[in-house]
Amino acid sequence: MFERYTEEARRVIFFARHAASEFGSTSIEPEHLVLGVIRETPGVFTPVPQTSIEDFKRDIEAGIVRGPKIATSVDMPMTAAAKKCLAYATKEAERGDIKPEHLVIGAIVEGTSHAARVLRANGVTPDRMRESLGPAMDASAKNQDIVDGLKAQIARMAEALSPEIEPAIVFSLETPASSE
Repeated sequence: MFERYTEEARRVIFFARHAASEFGSTSIEPEHLVLGVIRETPGVFTPVPQTSIEDFKRDIEAGIVRGPKIATSVDMPMTAAAKKCLAYATKEAERGDIKPEHLVIGAIVEGTSHAARVLRANGVTPDRMRESLGPAMDASAKNQDIVDGLKAQIARMAEALSPEIEPAIVFSLETPASSE
C-alpha cells in the first residue's frame, strides 16, 4: 500500500501510529498524521510563520481525545478521515512519489478534522504546501521524456545492426496512432 511513499512519508505513517498509541487512540486519525509530519519533517511548516512549531503541535494535540496508552504491537487501523487524507495525498502526487507535504495537503483537503481546522487557522494551505514541494514536471511530460529517450536509445542501437533487421525495429517503434 505504501510503495509510492518516500522514506520520510513512511516514517510519518510510523510516527502517526506511535502518536495514536501514545494518546490511547484505537485508530490513526488525521491529527496523528499531522503529528507524524511534525515529528519527522517539521521543516514542512517553515513557510508558515504565524506560529511556532511547538504551539502548532499543542494546537493539534488539544483536539485529540486522550486515553490510556495502547501497546504499539496492537493492530491500529486508520479512520475514514485518515484514509481520505491518504487518498487525497495520492491524488495530489499524481503518479510521483508521495511526500510528507502531500499528506499535509490531504489533511487540509479532507476538511472535517480538527487537524484540518488547525492547519487552515495557521495559514497552512494546499498552495503553500505545493510551493514547498518546488516546481514539479507534469507526469505526462515526464512519461513522454522517458519514451523519447528510449526511442532515441533504440534508434542508436538499430544503427549498429544489419540493414535487414533495422526496418523491423523501426516498425516496432511505431504506435497505432502514428501509423495511420
